[in-house]
Amino acid sequence: MRDESVETYAVNYLTNRCDNDQGEDIVCAYDDAGNTTEDHRGYHYEYDYENRITRIYKMDGQNQIDVAQYAYDALGRRIEKKPTTTGNWTKPPAITTTTISG
Repeated sequence: MRDESVETYAVNYLTNRCDNDQGEDIVCAYDDAGNTTEDHRGYHYEYDYENRITRIYKMDGQNQIDVAQYAYDALGRRIEKKPTTTGNWTKPPAITTTTISG
């Protein structure tokens, strides 16, 4: 899903938004807590009750294509990251599990 193209952004301090290298505003959607729910590339973000990101997906028509999912322990530490093949983060997709001792 993610390509190798490079995009350049700059913060517009008057509007508190990012502009791309063509000077266009980058418009994102946010929930009531201020979390980004959709970015300018069409990626959607889901959060849990503690505002921790739990899922990233992209729409393909009516279908939601998962990019990554995240899990947390009872203390709020991220303990698992599950990238998918469509996210192209790792090949093959690897589940990263973190063990915390102490």
